[in-house]
Amino acid sequence: MKTWTKLILAVIIGLVGLGIRLDASSRLTIDADEDTYINNALHYADSIRNGNWKQIYKYDQNVQHPVLNKLAYSVALLGVDPAVGLKDKDMVRKIPASQTEGALWVLTARRMAAFLGGASVFLLAWINPIAGLFLAFHSAHIRFTSEIYLESLPALTSLAAMMAYIPWRKSEFSEKPGRLRWLWLAASAIFLGMTAAGKYIYCVVGLAILVDFITHLVKNKQKMGQRLITITVWGLLAVAMFFVFNPIIWIYTWERLSASILFHINYPSTDNVVGSGRDWWYPLYLLVRPTSVAYPWNKDVFLFEPDAWITLLGFLGVPVLWRQKRAYAIWFGVSLIFLLIWATKWDQYVMIILPSLCLSAGMLVEWVGRWGWSRFR
Repeated sequence: MKTWTKLILAVIIGLVGLGIRLDASSRLTIDADEDTYINNALHYADSIRNGNWKQIYKYDQNVQHPVLNKLAYSVALLGVDPAVGLKDKDMVRKIPASQTEGALWVLTARRMAAFLGGASVFLLAWINPIAGLFLAFHSAHIRFTSEIYLESLPALTSLAAMMAYIPWRKSEFSEKPGRLRWLWLAASAIFLGMTAAGKYIYCVVGLAILVDFITHLVKNKQKMGQRLITITVWGLLAVAMFFVFNPIIWIYTWERLSASILFHINYPSTDNVVGSGRDWWYPLYLLVRPTSVAYPWNKDVFLFEPDAWITLLGFLGVPVLWRQKRAYAIWFGVSLIFLLIWATKWDQYVMIILPSLCLSAGMLVEWVGRWGWSRFR
């Protein structure tokens, strides 16, 4: 496929994904945690608007999560009237966002999430158009990139981190490495740092990159010391970018970072998680369960929900993914293992596996299509 054709197709699919999410952003009912994140974002927007930069890194609400996604929402909120904060009456549960008292601010933040979600669809469609279509219509991805959650930005930057790493690795382990290949690796580190500054769980992509790098290093042991130094610098740059894009740890670095990490370590043992009664296999159920099954009041939002079929094709397509795009297959495996062993199993956590799952499904469909066409001819 020619580059321009590929680009146009990816743009069209990305716009389809964006359109679906913009529509969902106004029709989906108010969800849990949205009030917390939008009030964080409103505080940051007010601080930016007034030039009170200290109130960005000194703010101590919701410090268990990094702030980059909330800052993205705050940038969008700069374009509307300021608000001190939204109350329960402004964001009543099980009511579509467009019908709430706080619709102006809720829809503004949700549209930022939708834009970032559409960008993820575009990037995946650039790799494989069928995979992009699968991601565009996946109901879980639509939901969590159309609401004020912490998923939309790290979902995008984690995919970008992997996409930037691939050309570096191909060039690095080729017979004639490109002189500017390090730019791709630097971009990968920056995106990985942004991912961590968005939400920690999405950093599984960094582990997948390291595993892929080690497999290639074992096969090609030339310049091993130099390459190990290079990947170490990549990791250090990612850590530095995490610090840059997470202002709440600029001053109170150890106190807030340790509190944040300890929160996530201890959270699985809380009544909130234990009481949910979700067994180790529950993420597998989430991957096949259409969103409207658990949230029937949102059923009309989704044109159709192909989640179960995408999951089936994704698991069947792993051998094809392994042969053609091994790094993404490793990402698939690392994400799946994490989802199964981590005690907290909230619905949004499946987002970490969706890009590689949809890519696996898309590549299987493409492979079957090519095989069928060759047989027909």
